[in-house]
Amino acid sequence: MKKILVVLLLLLVTVGVFGTTYYVNQDGTKDFTTIQAAINVTRSGDRIIVAAGIYVENIKIKRKSISLVGAENAGVIIDGNQGSRVITIDNCNNSTLSNLTIINGLNFVDDSGGRAEDEVYEFFVESGLIDGGRAIDSARGSGIYCVNSNVTLSNLTIAENDISVPIGDGGLGLGAGIYCEYSTLDISNSVIRNNTITTEQMALGFGGGIFSFASNLN
Repeated sequence: MKKILVVLLLLLVTVGVFGTTYYVNQDGTKDFTTIQAAINVTRSGDRIIVAAGIYVENIKIKRKSISLVGAENAGVIIDGNQGSRVITIDNCNNSTLSNLTIINGLNFVDDSGGRAEDEVYEFFVESGLIDGGRAIDSARGSGIYCVNSNVTLSNLTIAENDISVPIGDGGLGLGAGIYCEYSTLDISNSVIRNNTITTEQMALGFGGGIFSFASNLN
């Protein structure tokens, strides 16, 4: 009986220190078949390992520090299906995304017309964006949207994510590939390409690849 109690205590300590690892596989042989379902049960310190496949999802990670890791380089694709942002990261410290391809995100203020493609744009201001006493309509982040977070991004491909801003009264499109606000991003061994902001008339687009607002990019 004492030996059983000792083993249980060791298991509890191990889970508490190192977190739990969850596995995602579309064939149903692992813990979950979707990435979001795995995220929903995680706590800070946990890790999610995703098997190769195309996952048509728009996922959200909020107020937890986790690792989301593809089991194979270039084998795990998260496809936003032009439905929304692909990944939203909100108030997460020391989180990691690795070995993932992030495609087909879409964000818009309305429809389409000029282009901003794959540049990095850093924008540091203290006040909000104001036009004639009102906030400007904006679409921010289609591949990854990151706010108030510290995130490591490694071995990622972020491609074919789009923002559409057809508004004629001064709308903004910001960061089609990655938008980060009040955050720190450590980016390594990653490809950011063919992410596009399409604008029309008086609308503006900045940072087809990355838009950084009051953030640190490493």
